[in-house]
Amino acid sequence: MYEQGRNDRASLAGARWARGEPLADAAATAAFDAWWASTRPSPDQVPRDAPSWWYGRWSAPGRELYDRAGRPAENSALQTLPLDGGYVSRRPRHEDRRQGEFRRTVVASNGDVYTILAWWDRVQGDGTDGNACFVVRGDHAYSSAAMVDALPLHFPRQALQLAAAGVELREIRED
Repeated sequence: MYEQGRNDRASLAGARWARGEPLADAAATAAFDAWWASTRPSPDQVPRDAPSWWYGRWSAPGRELYDRAGRPAENSALQTLPLDGGYVSRRPRHEDRRQGEFRRTVVASNGDVYTILAWWDRVQGDGTDGNACFVVRGDHAYSSAAMVDALPLHFPRQALQLAAAGVELREIRED
């Protein structure tokens, strides 16, 4: 019964919030805050079941977008994004593009929000100066640390190849 009452207060508070009205009391505010937090996962942890993709090399030459099972992905929202070099470091070619230095970008496409880690990658196979991207869909932006922690859970093969080459993912800030 208590739980039902708390959910009723959260619903009432949510309705007031949606209309731009002030929340009635501290209990309604707390109930609404608890409900709101439960519907939106923390940006500090990527759920294991969050939809994710790998852009880069898998087992064949060339770089493509893959799902978690290693199949070429068909995602029209992602295929409109410039994953092939569009989100990596913008350092000039004559400067060292260090392995594992990533940029985190949050983009919206076709009504979905995606968090993208992108880095120059010569580890995943052919030794060319291509890039790799780890992409996760979510209704909010995941933190860089959460994305790095999630990579081995979502794409263990790629994470092992990075580790075997001594590549540690670290964020680069460019102004």
